[in-house]
Amino acid sequence: VFLGDGGDMLLRLADALERVEGPGTLLVVGTSFYTSTASYVVDHARRAGRKIRLKNRDADGEVPRILGE
Repeated sequence: VFLGDGGDMLLRLADALERVEGPGTLLVVGTSFYTSTASYVVDHARRAGRKIRLKNRDADGEVPRILGE
């Protein structure tokens, strides 16, 4: 779920929170956590017991590798 600027952030946040309750790993790419939106999603995933992967550096090479795992 893309949570960038613009649009109806509350609807996208609600969608993201619902999605992280499902099985699997949450992959967070390119966030500084200066905005609370990303931290809400990560905190919610953590409480739901999800594995969380943060990738802020070398995302161009690392994200395809992580998705292939």
